[in-house]
Amino acid sequence: SSIEPFPATKEESQGKGSQPKDGTFTYSVTGEDLHIVKLVMSKPQYGSLILYASSATPTALGQNTFTVLSDTSALLTLSSKLSDGQPIKLEWSPELAGYPGPGGMPITWDLKLPAGPSCAPTPDQPFLEKGDSRTVTFTGCDFSAVTSVTFESATIVPASGKPVGTKTGLKVPIPLSVTQTLGHKELTGHTADASKSITLPIDVVRP
Repeated sequence: SSIEPFPATKEESQGKGSQPKDGTFTYSVTGEDLHIVKLVMSKPQYGSLILYASSATPTALGQNTFTVLSDTSALLTLSSKLSDGQPIKLEWSPELAGYPGPGGMPITWDLKLPAGPSCAPTPDQPFLEKGDSRTVTFTGCDFSAVTSVTFESATIVPASGKPVGTKTGLKVPIPLSVTQTLGHKELTGHTADASKSITLPIDVVRP
């Protein structure tokens, strides 16, 4: 299991290590059997999921701080920053919540913080035909800090004073200015911190 960190707002950017204005850090978690965590958190009274990290106080996680996206991915939001390579453990004691358990022992998920790329933006339409114009949804990153999108010097999604993306996706209307020529194109999702801007790749092919 592993965790890749992204700074983010509480609502739902590429990078790791800077702190957003609301004081929280969001980490993209990968692991195994995370559907069990989702099942646990769906119970009316599941007790507490406790996160243990060597540099942080044990933390009880709730619906707003641990969001399961799939069996192998989730988003973790904390008020403290975690270090690369730091061992992390998620723990649930079913018997303390009134559910059958393995002889009083907690159920655990071992996680870690790897070094490496923080995210990989992926379009739901990786190829557009020349002259095409449609809305493409990018996933694979936390886009909640993106405030505008440009292509070269042209504004594609203008700044509106609030984020244009969410933790899990960014919708971008691709205009003819992007698809009028063939080849690999890169749009830019801009954030308040220019160093955290996200490159959005897409390819234009022959009809």
